[in-house]
Amino acid sequence: MTRMLFPLPHPRWCAPLLACAVGLLSACGGGGSSPPSDTPSITVGPAAATAKAGGSVTFSIQVVGSGLVFQWQLSLDQGATWADIAGATAAEYVIAAADLTLSGTWYRVRVSGGGQTVTSDPAKLVVACSPLAPRMNGRAFYDACLDVTWLADANLAATLPLGVAGIGADGSMPWTSAVAWVQ
Repeated sequence: MTRMLFPLPHPRWCAPLLACAVGLLSACGGGGSSPPSDTPSITVGPAAATAKAGGSVTFSIQVVGSGLVFQWQLSLDQGATWADIAGATAAEYVIAAADLTLSGTWYRVRVSGGGQTVTSDPAKLVVACSPLAPRMNGRAFYDACLDVTWLADANLAATLPLGVAGIGADGSMPWTSAVAWVQ
């Protein structure tokens, strides 16, 4: 068996040869830790959000890459299962009017490009009611979440019968009397 020996370059040539080899590897995509530019990399994921009932909320991400495809997903069971949201295919997902049924839902986005797919961490949405709005000089309060007006004094009908019959001493009344009293 014949062995071939390769002479080592003179020490003064080692540094230039090494620099040249690293340059060649970087130019052809090797030797570096950076992914190709079309491979997605999420730099900022969606953040948890709180919205008032009826208000809008926006989830967004920042991502590096080119030719990327986005698909937002929704989880109703704290991330156990996920479903694609129809039409939610941009780096931003907007809910125009959040309602109470969306409180506690989770959102994430899948980003595809360069033959790779990455998925963001989930972000939780909390939908809160607006504060009660006083009505009738503080004798009633409007609840925008339920679209009802609450009496500040549950016994107001007993002290202020407004000429309606059938109201008990504790303010209780049958449905027909309640409708007449409200009107």
